[in-house]
Amino acid sequence: MRKLLWFIVLALTILVGYSISPALAQEKKEILEAKKVVDGYLQAFAQQDINSIMSKVSSDYSSKDKKGNQVDYAKLKANLENQIDIISKKYIDYSIARIQITESDIKDNHATIWIVYSWKRFDLVNTKEENGRTKKTFFLVKEDSSWKIVQVVGKTKKSQKQGKAKPANS
Repeated sequence: MRKLLWFIVLALTILVGYSISPALAQEKKEILEAKKVVDGYLQAFAQQDINSIMSKVSSDYSSKDKKGNQVDYAKLKANLENQIDIISKKYIDYSIARIQITESDIKDNHATIWIVYSWKRFDLVNTKEENGRTKKTFFLVKEDSSWKIVQVVGKTKKSQKQGKAKPANS
C-alpha cells in the first residue's frame, strides 16, 4: 500500500511538472521576444535610425515627459527626432552596451522589462568622452503576434567626463 501511495505521488508530480513546463517555456520564449524588441529599440537609437525605433513602438504609446505633459506616438517620434538631431551634431561614437534585464514580468499579452545598460559617446564640443548607465522600464503589449512598446520610463546617470582628448599629431 505504501509503495502504491508513493507511486501515485510520483506520477502526479511528473504529470504536474509536464503540464507546468510548457507554460514556463512559453513564458520564457515571450520574454526573450520582448527583450529583442527592447534591444532593437536601444540599438536603433544608438544608430540614430528613427524608422527602426518607431517600428518597435505601439501606435497606442502613452507616457508623460519630465514636465508631466502627455506623450503619444506622434510626440514621442518628434521628441526622438529632436534628440537624435542634437546627438548627431554634438556627439560621435554613441554606443550602448551591456544591456541587462534585471527583472521581467509577463501576463497575458502584457510584458514589463526592467533593464540597465551602459552607454558612451564622444562630446565634440568639449572634446571629452562621456559615459553612464541608464535604468529603464519598458512596458510592452502583444499586437498581432508582435511585441510593441507602449511606455518607457527611466533615468540616466552620467559618469564624470574623462580628460581632454589628445590631438592626433602628438
